[in-house]
Amino acid sequence: MAKRKPGGLDEVVVTMSTVRELLDNQKKEFTGLMELQERNFKSFIETVTVTTNRRLDDLIREVVCRL
Repeated sequence: MAKRKPGGLDEVVVTMSTVRELLDNQKKEFTGLMELQERNFKSFIETVTVTTNRRLDDLIREVVCRL
């Protein structure tokens, strides 16, 4: 499979089907990572939104009670 060239470098022959398979595997991995990143980002935004709403509600209650 690997041929030794005079310069000492190996030459490897790879078929197109192997390249396609590797690219498909890479696509699946990256798709999974992107989906995980999307879920993490949505969770982060939800946490920030809930926390901000709570703080605003508490602030409004405090202001209304002082009136």
